[in-house]
Amino acid sequence: MKPQIWLPALLILGGVWYFAVQRQTVYASQDLPPQTEGQQFRIIVGLKDIEARRWQGRIQVTGGEMVSLSGWRFSGQDRANADGTFAFETKMQPLEDQLQPGSYYGVTAMAGQAPRQVPEGLLVKVRGGGSARVSLESGSGNLEFSASDAAYGARVMLMDGNASVERLPMERRVSDPGRRTISPPPLSLPMAQAGRRGWHIATSRMP
Repeated sequence: MKPQIWLPALLILGGVWYFAVQRQTVYASQDLPPQTEGQQFRIIVGLKDIEARRWQGRIQVTGGEMVSLSGWRFSGQDRANADGTFAFETKMQPLEDQLQPGSYYGVTAMAGQAPRQVPEGLLVKVRGGGSARVSLESGSGNLEFSASDAAYGARVMLMDGNASVERLPMERRVSDPGRRTISPPPLSLPMAQAGRRGWHIATSRMP
């Protein structure tokens, strides 16, 4: 093998070995944002309904402060607003019977399945102690509960069983929107190129 051929080949192999073995990935870390104080509750409605129903009204908090309001299982035109107002409609649709004996991993055919109620609800975040009270007022029904009534792992049934309230932990965002891991700085990568007068070495910047 001529020196003009094996020398560039060795340089290329050396560059591959360097990037595969010697180069180490650099990571950047960031501190977690502060934990959001407060309590979170999930209000589910339509548990016993046999047809779709529209829920429109307002959430109010006394003895505390409402931090945020969002929808649970919302779709289409369903909405929940920061001022406590909401408007959504529960749905009737066929659902899989995943407990049916003999079904392959719970998969059942949708054809022939009778439509069933799909409950929906609201996620309410409240700042305040156990004395804070949350009330839901709508044309389809009203409910009210105290923060101390709902314990973790227990459901409080309201509206004669047509609604329930559960306490949920407050989420903690692990990173701020728009921030990402910092990539390593660009490095020079040796490359062998063929020219009119034989092989020569050039470098290119990696993005």
